[in-house]
Amino acid sequence: MLAVLAAVQSHDASEQTTRAAYDALKVASETNSTAIEACRKSQIDLRVWVEELSARIERRAASVPRPRAAPPVVEPAPPAPAAPVAQQPAQLPAFDKLADK
Repeated sequence: MLAVLAAVQSHDASEQTTRAAYDALKVASETNSTAIEACRKSQIDLRVWVEELSARIERRAASVPRPRAAPPVVEPAPPAPAAPVAQQPAQLPAFDKLADK
């Protein structure tokens, strides 16, 4: 009988722990959903603002006469460095000649 009572109490405690964890998860999920929606709205607002600003800049650029720009100054490229001189690989004596030394 004592084992049955302990099992029931353990089950109740486990159910309470699970319920508390689920409630915490639900609150975190709702908080994250709210934050994600705010971020999405912010991105949409930013995109609209950038598009409006871009349109205003294009309209202003079209209405303002621009002086003719001077051609860019082109500097000659520096001369390429000289290619390194190829070195001859070191010549090793034959293996039989090593014993003579």
